[in-house]
Amino acid sequence: MRQLLFVLAVAVAWPVAAEIVESEHAISVELNGRTLWMFRHDPAEGKPYFHPLASVHGTVFPDLRPKDHPWHPGLWLSWQLMNARN
Repeated sequence: MRQLLFVLAVAVAWPVAAEIVESEHAISVELNGRTLWMFRHDPAEGKPYFHPLASVHGTVFPDLRPKDHPWHPGLWLSWQLMNARN
């Protein structure tokens, strides 16, 4: 997983250097001290999701929890019965 995230970081930020930052429940890519994206995988949050997801210029694309859909955290993907889990 880390290798895939690194490839995504390089593809977004090439040719400048990006830094991968890991914590217990998140992996993020930072460019010049600014977070380009963060993948959050905290079991307390339910499903994993991306937030923030930003351009290299700082524009953040998805809202964390939109007012009309507060149960949707950032950018998330959901499949039923993936690896025999729902």
